[in-house]
Amino acid sequence: VLKISPTKVRNNLYFKASGKEAKTKFEVYDAYGNLLKVGLSSMVDCRNLVSGVYFINYDNKTEKFIKIDD
Repeated sequence: VLKISPTKVRNNLYFKASGKEAKTKFEVYDAYGNLLKVGLSSMVDCRNLVSGVYFINYDNKTEKFIKIDD
């Protein structure tokens, strides 16, 4: 089962399956439903996102994550 970590992101969001990084297609949306990022990777670079709530679609599911700054 594919999961994202961490749910509170500073720099990068990772996709993991059985504890190992796994590549998957993803889409990142802001709280207003605007599409911000699309890709195929085991990691999403979130450094250019402003602090706030985002949604990520991957592996036929949608999950919420929060971008935080140091």
